[in-house]
Amino acid sequence: MLKFMSAEGQPVYVNPFAIVAVQKYGDAEHTTIHTLGPQSPSHFCILVKEEPEAVASQWREAVKQNSSL
Repeated sequence: MLKFMSAEGQPVYVNPFAIVAVQKYGDAEHTTIHTLGPQSPSHFCILVKEEPEAVASQWREAVKQNSSL
C-alpha cells in the first residue's frame, strides 16, 4: 500500500494496483488519484497533498518491487 497525506491532512493508503490515473487540474491545490472501486465500473477520487510526480514515483517503485518477486 502506498501512503499519502489527504487534502484534510490525514494519512490515506492506496493500493498501487488500483490506481488508474493521477491528475492535477489547472490551479488546483491538490492532486487527484483515481482508483478502481470495489465493483467495476465504479472508482474513487482521492485528493492528496503530494505533487503528481511524487505519486507517480511511489507508484513506479511499488510496481517495480512487485515485478521483481
